[in-house]
Amino acid sequence: MNSFSYFPTLVYRDEKPEWLYALKKYVSEYSGEVLEQGSFIQTADISGAPELSTFKKYLLEQSTKILSEQGYAVEKYTLKVSVWAQDVYKGDKTNVHTHKNSQLCGWMFLDTPPANSSYPVYHDPRVRKSMVELESAHSSDVTESTGSIHFSGICPGTVLISSSWLEHELTENRNELPTTCLHFIVSGEIK
Repeated sequence: MNSFSYFPTLVYRDEKPEWLYALKKYVSEYSGEVLEQGSFIQTADISGAPELSTFKKYLLEQSTKILSEQGYAVEKYTLKVSVWAQDVYKGDKTNVHTHKNSQLCGWMFLDTPPANSSYPVYHDPRVRKSMVELESAHSSDVTESTGSIHFSGICPGTVLISSSWLEHELTENRNELPTTCLHFIVSGEIK
């Protein structure tokens, strides 16, 4: 029997450890507005910081490439990046969420403790699938029955980018040290 794969869900990964020193220095010296939720701390939008210009340029280049490869008419849009820093301390996590009014989102991880730290999970976007779900066979392979993808091998410098409609979260941090990252969105505005 023939099979066809429609409506793919892609997560893009890159490694940029060469940017860690400058980005970590900026985040550690940040003194602007902070939004706190328990032991989860998030800054206000820091995308205007000159220290992030190389990172933002990279995100715009990659986003243009990704959206173009996905079939979007990117030449009709101006892409804009919003970035905020996050610290996930012991016992906390982020909620499962998506980002409306944007096309792409992701993280750049700055500090990832070596064990029991917070890491990203992407959830199956097929909303009707859970209504008819059977129990999955035990396997370490990603199959049609897989309900979530765990990126537990994240290291400092890892960049992940996905479509903003893909539900994602950072798991509970069980390490004494925080997981620190830059979380971002890329939005397209008609020219």
